[in-house]
Amino acid sequence: MPNWHIDALAYWLEEVSDGRSTRLLVNEPPRHLKSEMVSILWVAFVLGHTPSKRVIVISHGNELAVALGNAFRTIVNSLEYKKLFPHMRISRTKNTEYEVATTAGGFRLAGSIDAVPMGRGADIIIIDDPLKSSDASSRSKRQRVIEVYRESIVTRLDEKRNGAIIIVMQRLHIEDLCGHVLQGPDQWDTLILPAISPCDVEVKIGAQRSYQRQEGEVLHPERESLEDIERQRLRMGYDSWAAQYQQQPIPPGGVLIKRDKIKRYEHPPIPSQESYIIQSWDTAIRTDENNSYSACITLLVHQGNYYVLHVFRERAEFYELEAKAEELARMYKPDHIVIEDGAYGEALVFKMKKLGYAATTYRPQGNKVARMSIQATKIEAGQLWLPKQAPWLGEFEAELFLFPKCAAR
Repeated sequence: MPNWHIDALAYWLEEVSDGRSTRLLVNEPPRHLKSEMVSILWVAFVLGHTPSKRVIVISHGNELAVALGNAFRTIVNSLEYKKLFPHMRISRTKNTEYEVATTAGGFRLAGSIDAVPMGRGADIIIIDDPLKSSDASSRSKRQRVIEVYRESIVTRLDEKRNGAIIIVMQRLHIEDLCGHVLQGPDQWDTLILPAISPCDVEVKIGAQRSYQRQEGEVLHPERESLEDIERQRLRMGYDSWAAQYQQQPIPPGGVLIKRDKIKRYEHPPIPSQESYIIQSWDTAIRTDENNSYSACITLLVHQGNYYVLHVFRERAEFYELEAKAEELARMYKPDHIVIEDGAYGEALVFKMKKLGYAATTYRPQGNKVARMSIQATKIEAGQLWLPKQAPWLGEFEAELFLFPKCAAR
């Protein structure tokens, strides 16, 4: 089933074939043909054009290595392939599920993280799903993959400068192999394709061609619809889904804000004379993908604790913000509405005052990290309460626990 993301991957693989890219990182959701294209079809394509190329393919285990190897053998042994590439011939002395050698001295050699081929060099090394999803929470197994990559796999390149390495996988953890190499000294070309696009983005699908992917667009709707992906999110839980489907792993403990310090409520406390409800708005003046979201958080302050009742976060025009602000105020009956000065702030304050609400503007002092550090002391003391379930909770937690590493949109 053709789709633009297949063209995008084909484009980057040809960049490797032609020597313009020597480090390529591909992150896609499960079952979107990344292993089929990279470890099977593209290797057959490379050896068809240059039978002397030496390719090593490393997977997380022998079972996957054998499955990919056998799929490759089926292709190169087919009549169609032999007609397309008459100069590529399989050596009679080496045609197994682990190694297929050519009569020109090239080969496709399979291995696993626990059995990297020793004493063999390669022009191209492919690392395909080096870590099982069930092992993602194991620090020792994540570290094992990184150690094998650093100490064994990289050393297998015959030419350190011109040899190519491709990593193809879905993200599993913020400290997985992708996280490691992206912080290292090498410069990596990346093709990162979340299941649902978080913003408008331009994706190269050819030397002179690009695909304009829209915010909220599903990667391949003919195969997995938005409803399918949302059901998968509910089955997996937000954290695993965010990593494997959105390619945005969330630190288990959080970065600045620690997950285990957050309290959870089934039902918020009933407001009393000592408690009050506050709504805090941060408005954005533009609605394109390069600009910030407008956001509103509704808090119940009760006995020194802060209960998050609702979070609104969208890119919206001013008339839409006016309607949403009126709706949220009517729903939660805030004692006070605070709106950040700037953008639509003054206009929204005027609107809410006209409706009879106590509303003021506020200009924050210091950068976001400094301001969050001040509030982190309250969270550390267990004063922040989030609901156990809410439609907005997953995305809110993703940004909260990634801060300040998350994109500031």
